[in-house]
Amino acid sequence: MRANAGFRDSALLSAAEAATIILDGVRSGAWRILVGEDANMLDAFVRAKSEAAYDWAELAKWHKRQ
Repeated sequence: MRANAGFRDSALLSAAEAATIILDGVRSGAWRILVGEDANMLDAFVRAKSEAAYDWAELAKWHKRQ
């Protein structure tokens, strides 16, 4: 429960903000909806280096360069 509270308290988006992004995406017919900067960063990584999508060490190196 403490970990859940820590995640909730440190989240950059509130649940309401995330819901708004998701619902706006659904209403607009978006085929992909990215919620939060971490989702955008991970999406950019996978698009740039799809062969390393599950290589967490490579992701960490890439993230430091961004």
